[in-house]
Amino acid sequence: LGDINDKTAIERIYMWKSGLRMIRDHPLFGLGPDSIKPAYPRYADPRALKKESGHLHNNFIHIGAERGLPALAAWIWIWAAYFVATVRRLGPAREGASETRIRIVGSLAAISGFLFAGLFEYNFGDSEVVMLAYFIMALPFVGEEKGSA
Repeated sequence: LGDINDKTAIERIYMWKSGLRMIRDHPLFGLGPDSIKPAYPRYADPRALKKESGHLHNNFIHIGAERGLPALAAWIWIWAAYFVATVRRLGPAREGASETRIRIVGSLAAISGFLFAGLFEYNFGDSEVVMLAYFIMALPFVGEEKGSA
């Protein structure tokens, strides 16, 4: 997206605008699961080269368009809860084994990167990628905390 004249960057922007129109038209429940592909031709920007797409190249826009704004809010809340819970585990881990701190910080970094990439790609559409993300999310919560029995 650094080069605004790049055709793929322009197409992504058109996809995002199409997704925002989908959200505007269906704010509560979205278009429904797996409905982006059949609906996209109706919403495609007239200037877009691609008139068909199965995803919108942005997790937030895709989930909002497919599931609606309440579902998007719940999805954002889940990520916020993950980050809060993970950062809370970091405090007690300072006195524990360095492997625990590495696991927690590594998970935070990897999931942050995963979500950042999701601003430009719908990475929840790749099951092997999202399963790895779920595994990495669990790493801070593996093992016993100091003082627990």
